[in-house]
Amino acid sequence: MGNQLQSVVLYGHRRMGKTSILLNAANCLGSQIQLAYFNLLRLGDSPQGVGEVLMAICDEISQAVKLPSLTDADLLNLPYRTFERYLKQVEAKLDGGLIIALDEFEKIEDLIEAGKIPIDCMGFQLVRGYNNFVFEQGRSRNPVFTIEDVEAVINDPEFFKRGRYYFDGVWGQAVRGAKGQQAIVQVLAPHPEGLSLDALAQSTGMNDADLQEALNTLKRHDVVEETQGSWRIMVELFRRWVLQQ
Repeated sequence: MGNQLQSVVLYGHRRMGKTSILLNAANCLGSQIQLAYFNLLRLGDSPQGVGEVLMAICDEISQAVKLPSLTDADLLNLPYRTFERYLKQVEAKLDGGLIIALDEFEKIEDLIEAGKIPIDCMGFQLVRGYNNFVFEQGRSRNPVFTIEDVEAVINDPEFFKRGRYYFDGVWGQAVRGAKGQQAIVQVLAPHPEGLSLDALAQSTGMNDADLQEALNTLKRHDVVEETQGSWRIMVELFRRWVLQQ
């Protein structure tokens, strides 16, 4: 009921009423809480991959909050970034809260093992490492992840390869619309603290109008941000990925 966003896993034996709890949760929380329920078993084999998964979830969210869903093409071409931007639109429209209830969640693991959903980025790798340490090796450890755990994941040589779908998607988006976006990203990558507008103009050779248009496009797509006159790449993992290209 509070303002702090939560992720909750509800687990137990079959036929114990988990689905009933999900379907009735919103009724117990008042009219200000909306519920978008989706049974992941309805996904089938998902030949279109993660875009098809997010497409199905978006359809349920749009019905719950009375907001038009995204186009299928956008979700299939750039699934993660498109879905993230859609959730921001949903959040802006909400008067209260939203529960996104995903039933039969183990279907996600089935799709990963079938190669339909890529194994990318950090959360999955952290949990996989923990499960290997505790359940496969039979060792004990604190269930709270540390900075060392995160560093171990991102320093794995395979990490950025596994996350290529996300990184390639953001990089590919930077060739659409305003010209010079990729050049700006490449110039910013070695500078986590950011660069001034003058430094960017000098390094890219772009005129003021083109540079500002490209920066505005990148900012609108949540790739870069401006802080006290300095422009920087927003997502540290993406910055590191660009450095490796």
